[in-house]
Amino acid sequence: MFVKDIQLLSFRNYENIYFKPHRKMNIFYGQNAQGKTNLLEAIYILLRAKSFRQANDRQAIAFDKDFSFIRGRVESFGFDYIHEVKLSRKEAKKLRVNEESIDSLLNYNRNNPVVLFQPEDILMVKEGPDLRRAYLNNLLDQVDGSYASLLKSYRQILYQKNLALKKEEDPLLFDVYDRQLSQLGSQIILKRFALVRLLGPRVQENYEKISRGGREERVTISYQSSFSEDTSLEDMKKIYWERLKKDRSKDLHLKTTSFGPHREDLDIKISGREAKNYASQGQQRSIVLAFKLGELEVIKKLTSQMPVLLLDDVFSELDDQRQALFFSSIRDCQSFITTTDSLKESPGEDRNLKQYKIENNQVKER
Repeated sequence: MFVKDIQLLSFRNYENIYFKPHRKMNIFYGQNAQGKTNLLEAIYILLRAKSFRQANDRQAIAFDKDFSFIRGRVESFGFDYIHEVKLSRKEAKKLRVNEESIDSLLNYNRNNPVVLFQPEDILMVKEGPDLRRAYLNNLLDQVDGSYASLLKSYRQILYQKNLALKKEEDPLLFDVYDRQLSQLGSQIILKRFALVRLLGPRVQENYEKISRGGREERVTISYQSSFSEDTSLEDMKKIYWERLKKDRSKDLHLKTTSFGPHREDLDIKISGREAKNYASQGQQRSIVLAFKLGELEVIKKLTSQMPVLLLDDVFSELDDQRQALFFSSIRDCQSFITTTDSLKESPGEDRNLKQYKIENNQVKER
């Protein structure tokens, strides 16, 4: 999959721009605060119909305009699709593919996988579990057509139950909620286990490629759950149901549900120790990059197509050797990379790329 062209109207600092990216590597370079990250955001919205910056993507509309428009031609499985996203201050977001209106995100973006790296992704390693769960949810959303709906249903039931816990409603109502949560939550947990089994070896291998520590700095990941990963779905539902009933008095006291996939975590270790406590800043960054390369491979395996790769400020803290190793790992996908300086030399064996200077709200091919 790759983006063939893209046009932006009234999107953040861009009034009206159009360009045709290379089907391999694209470098956006320029000084800070020129709008390089805005271009990555626009490509992400074109493909996923939502922003990676905030929940309210209306904020991407140029400040003195009523609407913003993103249009692009995307090749997927050998066919061209014209994708259009209109953001409006007064109306709901409008999505179209090949001039036909699309009524849901799933129908719009199911064939448009994207891997995104941002500098703040390093927080996934060193902060709390929310970001790690969000990472798993986002990746599963792109490779499993049923996961988004499953997670949405789980969250809705969880919200209703937590509201009932606060009001201390009829205990029979909790039986209904717990039965639903055990069914939905068990499926979510098993899907996460399966994903981590695929992702783990790839993260480890890619970390060894881009890290100077090599095999001495072995990175391992595991899904931390109250269940064993070889538990069957039916057994897990039963155990889950019993656990929720056992915890009911505690949950009534806490006014929230204390057990389930919304409490579980992804454990990341380096050399057998917790990465969040022992990994250096450089090691944490290399771990996140290894995750992103692992994502590329998992998405390709499960969807039969290579995702688009968006890399924001990926060069900082990567020396020339690590850059070369990293670039060699992304040669098979279309990538968009932001940096402050243009590339003086090709990062690979050929110059299979385009470079764009971002300046004065314009995108100029070099």
